[in-house]
Amino acid sequence: MWRNRQVALILPTYKEKKSIASVISKFDAMGFIDDIVVVDNNAEKGTREEVAKTRARVVAERKQGYGNAIRKGIMSTKAPLVIIAEPDG
Repeated sequence: MWRNRQVALILPTYKEKKSIASVISKFDAMGFIDDIVVVDNNAEKGTREEVAKTRARVVAERKQGYGNAIRKGIMSTKAPLVIIAEPDG
């Protein structure tokens, strides 16, 4: 929560299997993010398993592309404030 508003973090993923859990944990430690959405945009095998170790949730976007992943992430949250970040550490 930031100023009584929910905050969502959108993390579009493709080749970030090795860094995704660490990135999520670091953002989560900030303490103001309410919804962490990892967008699986044809991500590396094993990425979902890494995300499952955290409190983030995964949504799938089959249509390849950064813009498609961001759109999917934004549409997948109800938070009025959205942060988009690269999960490559």
